[in-house]
Amino acid sequence: VTSRECNVSFDPTGRFALSGAVESVAIWNLRQGVQEKALALHNSSERVSRLCVQEVAGSGRCAVGYQDGTVRLWDLKACAVLQTLQGHRSAVTCLCFDKAGHLMASGSNDTDLIVWDLVGESGIARLRGHVDAVTSVLFWEASVVRLISASKDRLIRIWSLEMQICLQAIAEASELWCLALNAPQTRLVAGSSEKFLHVWSLDHEAKTSEAGDLLLAKFQGAVPRTEGQGQALSVRFAHVGTLEVLLCQGSGRSFEIFRVFSDNEVAKRRKRRERRAKAKLRKKGTEDAADAVDHEHHEAEDDEHEAEGSHAADEITHLQTHRCSAKALSMAWNEKTSTALLGLTNNLMESVRITAAESQEGPAIHLEATPTLEL
Repeated sequence: VTSRECNVSFDPTGRFALSGAVESVAIWNLRQGVQEKALALHNSSERVSRLCVQEVAGSGRCAVGYQDGTVRLWDLKACAVLQTLQGHRSAVTCLCFDKAGHLMASGSNDTDLIVWDLVGESGIARLRGHVDAVTSVLFWEASVVRLISASKDRLIRIWSLEMQICLQAIAEASELWCLALNAPQTRLVAGSSEKFLHVWSLDHEAKTSEAGDLLLAKFQGAVPRTEGQGQALSVRFAHVGTLEVLLCQGSGRSFEIFRVFSDNEVAKRRKRRERRAKAKLRKKGTEDAADAVDHEHHEAEDDEHEAEGSHAADEITHLQTHRCSAKALSMAWNEKTSTALLGLTNNLMESVRITAAESQEGPAIHLEATPTLEL
C-alpha cells in the first residue's frame, strides 16, 4: 500500500520506481511491474513522508524523511542505512541535495529548514522564518551557494547559508506547493493554489536598491495553467531531445507540459507581440499610443539589465496535456529515459514517456503512456 503523503521517485537508472509504503520504501521494477526490494527498518513504526534520490559515483542513494522528523540516507543497491540525521520536531516535507552531493537540505511541518553536511554527518545550519509547513526547498548554486524555500505561509525565501539569514522574501497570494529552477539557474518557477505558475528571473550579483532591498529575484509574470486542475503539486524543468520543457502536475488529472523558449526565440516572440499591439492601436486610430509603445521598447533596449517588455508568457507557453487515470499526488522525472512517473490517488503509478516530434507549427512532443503499476 502506498503512502498518500509521500511522493514517488525514480532510481538513477530510470528502471526502478520508489514509493512510500507506510513505514518502508518499496522499490518497483517498472518493466516487470513487481516489487523487487524495500528500504525497511526492523521494529519501526514511523511512516515515510518524503523521498529524494541522487546518483553518486555511478551508484544511487535515497534520502528518506519520516513523520517523526528523522532523515535517513540509504544505499539503494545494498538497501542499508548510511546515515541517520535527527533535527526536526515533526514530519519531513521536502528534501534536496546539492549538485556535488555534499550537502542536503530538509524542510518540515515544524517550519524549520536544516542544511546537513553529509561528509561530516551533521547539521550546519538551521534556518527559521517560515510560520507554516515548508513545502519545497532548492539549492541555488551560483557564485555563492544559497537556498530557496517555499511554504504554506505564502512566502518564498532566499537564504544565505554563510550568514544563515533570509536575503529576500517574496509574498504570494496563496499557499505555495512547489519550486523549480532551470538548468542555468536563472529562472525560478513557483506553483501554488492558483491557476498560474509564477516566474522570476534570478541575479546572483544583484545589488542593494536605494530602498535597502536586495532583489535577487525579479518577477517576470504569470503563466496560465489553461488545462490545469487543482493546486500545482510539482514543477520541473526538463529536456526532451533539444527541446526544453516545464512539467507541471496538478492535484487533478492534468499533467501539463509547457515549452520553454530560448533567448533568441523569446526576443522574436516579444517583437511579434509588440507589432500586434501597435497594429491594434493603429487600427483604433491611436497613432500617439502606438508611438508610446515604440518609445517604451527603445528605453528597454538601452539598458540590457532591464526587463521592460519581457514577460513570462514570452518564455513559457502551454504545449500539451496528458490526462491521468486518476487524480495525482506527486510527479518524478528521469532524464535518461525521458519519462515522467505519476503517483495517483487510486494506489497506482502511471509513467509517461515524452519524445521530441515535429509538426507544421514547429517543434512538438509525443506522449506515450505505459500501463499503470498497481502498488
